[in-house]
Amino acid sequence: MRCLAMDIGGSSIKRALFDMVDSKVTVASPLEPIAIQSREFSALRTLVVDAVGEALRSNDGLLTVAVSTTGAVDRSGLVLSAGHFHGYENISWSDILRGRYPMLRKVLTVNDGKAATWAEYRGLGQASEVFAHFVVGTGVGGGLVCFDRLLYGDDETAGALGHMKVALNSDAICSCGRTGCVETVASGPAIVRGFASQMGVPRSFDLDTIAEAASAGSAEALRAFEVAGSWLGVAISNVINVLNPRFITIGGGVVLASMTVGGDEGGPYLRAAVRRARELAFEDVAQETRIVPSRYGNDSGMFGAALLAAA
Repeated sequence: MRCLAMDIGGSSIKRALFDMVDSKVTVASPLEPIAIQSREFSALRTLVVDAVGEALRSNDGLLTVAVSTTGAVDRSGLVLSAGHFHGYENISWSDILRGRYPMLRKVLTVNDGKAATWAEYRGLGQASEVFAHFVVGTGVGGGLVCFDRLLYGDDETAGALGHMKVALNSDAICSCGRTGCVETVASGPAIVRGFASQMGVPRSFDLDTIAEAASAGSAEALRAFEVAGSWLGVAISNVINVLNPRFITIGGGVVLASMTVGGDEGGPYLRAAVRRARELAFEDVAQETRIVPSRYGNDSGMFGAALLAAA
């Protein structure tokens, strides 16, 4: 069976066609990502609907669409809210897409952090009773698996790892509207702010520029990665102490950028995160916890959504 998997992020929609056989998925055809130019949900809706229509026209056997999306998503697939877009609240992609394309048999929607978590968990061979995954990019997301099931929580918010409070004195405003979240001090924008502050110049940089500077030996760029990574390590130590996972995986654009600086052990960002986590967590437990880069990188949301749709 053929599935179109889409991963809606803050700046683009990644997409690919997958073949699904016996709850396993393989990439049948990668597709070009779609740039998102507007913060309005109406524009996002048009992009998604048109992309599905395009895929249907060129794939007669396409019956399933799997959507990984930024925002809070409940078990039924309803997007409760997504702060990146105005009006992206109480949205059912199933209603929208099956209403427009009735030939679709299934439309599954899942939060991008949970989708990525499921992909990484399955990629490790389901070898952990408790498993955690962090996604670090423009924000910080992730998810948890306990006893072979994604953890949603009583109010559907379990796994919001980016909103652990770690920085009492931070004045950066998180996407949740509060301060102190690990997202505000460990994400891509936090690295940009840290580098700009050290350089004493306006924030006219992007993450790739800072990664290039770090690769060229810039002490300020390396420190920006390391400071942000250390803050992620604080959050990781909390997960280790509370949940005792055997595996923790870290993915997202920040980790990929860090690996271009120094690929060993995930580069300066991940090395700093692991070092700080082991400093703060229960020593014996931390030594038994494997903290590794994600297997699927920025494609984990698509893979996870496809895997969940195939289940």
